[in-house]
Amino acid sequence: HRYARKYSIPYVLQARGSLITYFYKGWQKRIFDVIWGRRILKDAAKLVALTPIEAEQYRNMGISEDKIEIIPNGIELSEFENLPERGRFRRKHDLGDDQRVILYLGRIHKIKIKGLDLLVRAFAELTKPLNSVKLVIAGPDDGYLSSLKKLITDLGISNEVLFTGHLYGEDKVEAYVDADVFVLPSTYEIFGNVVLEACACGTPVIVT
Repeated sequence: HRYARKYSIPYVLQARGSLITYFYKGWQKRIFDVIWGRRILKDAAKLVALTPIEAEQYRNMGISEDKIEIIPNGIELSEFENLPERGRFRRKHDLGDDQRVILYLGRIHKIKIKGLDLLVRAFAELTKPLNSVKLVIAGPDDGYLSSLKKLITDLGISNEVLFTGHLYGEDKVEAYVDADVFVLPSTYEIFGNVVLEACACGTPVIVT
């Protein structure tokens, strides 16, 4: 920002969901936003919003309409043209063909807005009337895995939850294909690319 101002270089900024106060990480982040954050936004030549909601957040921070452009995320559809045969992911993880698989794919993060605690609590209720259902949680640990596992143990559903770790490339696509439903439990999400990926694989989705 300083370099751009010093040499009069226009710059484009994309907040990507960081405007919401849920993301604040204490007083240091608050001070930064008050002193520098708004100034960096207002000095930008253009501000890219992923959705109309994020565009409205810019407006609420005093950004003029002519600086805001809405450009949604996208996915590379060619990566989903030749889908793997159904069953590969299930075989790798000893899941039966008769098991109903609910898939979550994303970071295992402690922030409440990811909704992982909501997901496992809802799943615990689901296991009571249904047999042979599995919740697959695929993603890297971002500081919440041990707490989430404790919650799952306390709910008595440890045998019904599978953690795969981070899935990449073909492994990720195989998980989408073999899932009966994909769930995005976030209480706030600017734009969930994983929903587009699940749809590209023909997998039904449940979003909050």
